[in-house]
Amino acid sequence: PARRLATIAVVPADASVDAREACEQLTSALSTMGKTLHIHSLTDLGVHGKVISPSARSRRARLGRVLAELEERFRWLVYEAEPELTDWTRRCVRQADLILVATRFDSGSRGNVPQTTI
Repeated sequence: PARRLATIAVVPADASVDAREACEQLTSALSTMGKTLHIHSLTDLGVHGKVISPSARSRRARLGRVLAELEERFRWLVYEAEPELTDWTRRCVRQADLILVATRFDSGSRGNVPQTTI
């Protein structure tokens, strides 16, 4: 069977974008179609049965395993990337089946998402 899209990274086009709000709205909409989890760099994954912080550098391999387990337990995972090109933003993009670049419609800016992110 075809693999379903289950992980979405929301990458803010620049620091003026409220990525948290975009992710919360997306998570709310997706939750009507299945179990959904919004993850950001400060998410305490301990509440999901694992004690690990997504931003802990020394635990990258373990983090990968925890995120893979969450992908099995949830229909949708929404990864909230940071506006800067951080380790967490790179992780979000690597984990994602789909990458959404969030921008503000009231802004004249085209954003500054580095091509290396995507």
